[in-house]
Amino acid sequence: MRAHLSHLDRAIARMLDERARLVAEMSKDGATSVVADPFPEDVLRRAKGDFPADELREVFDAVTRGCRRAAEEATR
Repeated sequence: MRAHLSHLDRAIARMLDERARLVAEMSKDGATSVVADPFPEDVLRRAKGDFPADELREVFDAVTRGCRRAAEEATR
């Protein structure tokens, strides 16, 4: 099971990097709304898994902050 958890952690990290790159590219192309907008609430409403909703919100808040930072750094 530990190997499976490690696999999932690596996959999450890759997806976060991909999301940050996409947001940075969109920001360079002038799509400022994707950087300024908060995480879509519908994603949180549809999440019906075992992960606590309040913790999931914090995770996505951190993802949004990280993507904004990546976009800011990419446009410097």
